[in-house]
Amino acid sequence: MEGIFRTTLDGHFLEVNPALAKMYGYTTPAELMDANRDLSRDFYVEVGRRQKFVDFLLQDGFISDFESKVFRSDWSTIWISEFARIVRGPAGEPLYFEGSVIDITDRKGVEVALQRSEAKFRHLIEKTDVVPWEADLESGRFTYVGPQAERFLGYPLHAWMEEGFLEEHVHPEDRVWMGIVRDEAIEHRHNFECEYRMLRADQRIIWIREIVSFLPVDENRISLGGFFLDFTQRREAEEQLKESRHFIEQVASASPTILYLYDPETRQTVYVNGRVSDILGYEIGELSEMNPSFILSLAHPDELEAHEKHLRQLARGRVNGVLEREFRLSHRSGHWVWVHSRECVFKEEDGGRISKMIGAIEDVTWHRQAVDKLAANEALFRSLAETTRVIPFTFDPKENRFTYLGPQAEILIGHPLRRWYEAESWTSIIHPSDVEEGTRFARESLRSRTGDFQTEFRLVAPGGNILWFRQIVHFAADDELGQVRGFFLDVTEAKAVEEENERSRQQLRELAAKNQLVREEERASVAREIHDELGQALTMFKMDVSWLSTHFVKSVPEEVIGPLEEKLRSMDQLMDRTLQTVRRILADLRPPLLDELGLGEAIEWQVQDFAKRVGIRYDLDVSAIDPLPEVIGTALFRVLQEILTNCARHSKASRIKVMLKQAEGNVILRVEDNGCGISEEKLRSSTTFGLLGMRERAWMFGGKLEISGLPGVGTTVALSVPLLAFRNHAH
Repeated sequence: MEGIFRTTLDGHFLEVNPALAKMYGYTTPAELMDANRDLSRDFYVEVGRRQKFVDFLLQDGFISDFESKVFRSDWSTIWISEFARIVRGPAGEPLYFEGSVIDITDRKGVEVALQRSEAKFRHLIEKTDVVPWEADLESGRFTYVGPQAERFLGYPLHAWMEEGFLEEHVHPEDRVWMGIVRDEAIEHRHNFECEYRMLRADQRIIWIREIVSFLPVDENRISLGGFFLDFTQRREAEEQLKESRHFIEQVASASPTILYLYDPETRQTVYVNGRVSDILGYEIGELSEMNPSFILSLAHPDELEAHEKHLRQLARGRVNGVLEREFRLSHRSGHWVWVHSRECVFKEEDGGRISKMIGAIEDVTWHRQAVDKLAANEALFRSLAETTRVIPFTFDPKENRFTYLGPQAEILIGHPLRRWYEAESWTSIIHPSDVEEGTRFARESLRSRTGDFQTEFRLVAPGGNILWFRQIVHFAADDELGQVRGFFLDVTEAKAVEEENERSRQQLRELAAKNQLVREEERASVAREIHDELGQALTMFKMDVSWLSTHFVKSVPEEVIGPLEEKLRSMDQLMDRTLQTVRRILADLRPPLLDELGLGEAIEWQVQDFAKRVGIRYDLDVSAIDPLPEVIGTALFRVLQEILTNCARHSKASRIKVMLKQAEGNVILRVEDNGCGISEEKLRSSTTFGLLGMRERAWMFGGKLEISGLPGVGTTVALSVPLLAFRNHAH
């Protein structure tokens, strides 16, 4: 019903009908009139709404469908639509307003709901990656495209409206077939969907899913409408899924283990890879058809109960992490294959029931065989070790005690085993003089903790006997426990033999030294006798020949004077050569300069004589040194002679350099040549007696002989003898 009203210009009711009174929540018009409510203040929810109503009327003289929200008597609100006009007096002055009112609250609610729905729909459409569109059926040109199309391809909306836009931006490889699909659908007027690629403004390629429908515009016209969906991520996900599946298939086929999937409740094999034929000799189809699963069908009889227990555990759903087992399976050829399995839950139903288990089986037959062989070898090793004079041990350096010691330790050394296992107690078994060395060895080996170390020390048996042992320690790189492993090897007898050999070598060296001294004394004696006897006799004989040539020749017949003089002259020359030979022999036996002027001058003479005889250039650097005992000076001179002899025979040198000096408490003789260089093979040879002789002479007086050579560069020999040896020898 329409409410009818007449109001003053300032907003008070003059007349109302019952319908209007009821509309505003009053029983009668009188109640509404008596309320004396100001229309401009007490009725309109929106402040100033009454003034807009008045302004329209004063301007236009009438108003229609003026919608406002107003208060009722209980201050609830309704929506009204007003139709009114202004009533004027004879002079045209405004007198009052009159009109009608309709309650449009229900209609307004529908409109608001519709607006909200439309806004939600628009927001949903325009904020998603779905692009709505509409196009002319004949030209194919878009007549509407959702605003999100701009971010879809990167082109502005007006570009979409251009003719041929879609065809130009479809990927070239998809244009032909997409055009055929679209033309066929238009021809038969059926909706369709298709997926193809489009080119964005930045030249990136995206996948589009297009949903197309035919929309009736009127009785005679139809348009196309639909949506574009960005399908790129899904297509990429599908490709990745396809690649993942392919990757999993490749991994499964390349895996060295049997990969399998089974249902623990039905005990059926769901999947098994091809590695099963390599490990068990069966084809995939054969194992898949086995009932129950191939693990139960091929299980060893002694392990069936363990398999049943495993399945009962799975039935209870009590599985945490990975389950690992080792068992045997029957190979197609009949032998047993040891395998190691790792299983975990693949799929679990509601309620905790396990519906699928996935696992991997590795062939560990070789490992089991190796373990068995290792155990047998260890038993054999322990048996051998415990019956020999080798004592194996393991030692914990943190607790400073043995964690294992071979039982033969008690037999070989005599102390009870319990004493060895007591921390610190075992150190009292070491000889007091060797404790410091043993501590140093332990400290250095523990600091390195890599490779092998060995040392020797003495142990004291209960009766006081001294036993020599060699300790060999091994550090394993992968030993996580920090244990030290090793052996004690009884070397008491070997040590005694070694000491005896050393005494023998010492005696031989002393004998050789004595022989050398005796030889030098004999040479000196022979030299003196030759000098005193033969030298004087030759001199007298030369004097007699000289006398004959002076006196006797005058008394002989003239015809024999010539031959006689020639003979006497020949005899005189022979005497000269013989005397030179005697002098050279005397120099070789005992150089006179060595006794008359000392070692330095003797060396200078020897080098000069050598250079003259061999035809070699030389450099001499002989410094003043303290007087030396005769025997030591002779030894140094003999070493020089041997060096020069070797140089003449082997080096092919064109120059030698000889140096004699005293430095840092040592007398040093150094000889260098520029010859072919002595080889390592000759240096190591035990048959090079000249070198052995030089080393023995050096050893006699505590000296050190060093010989080095470089091929094509030359050889260097350096002899260093401490002055202390001279004083000791003098004493």
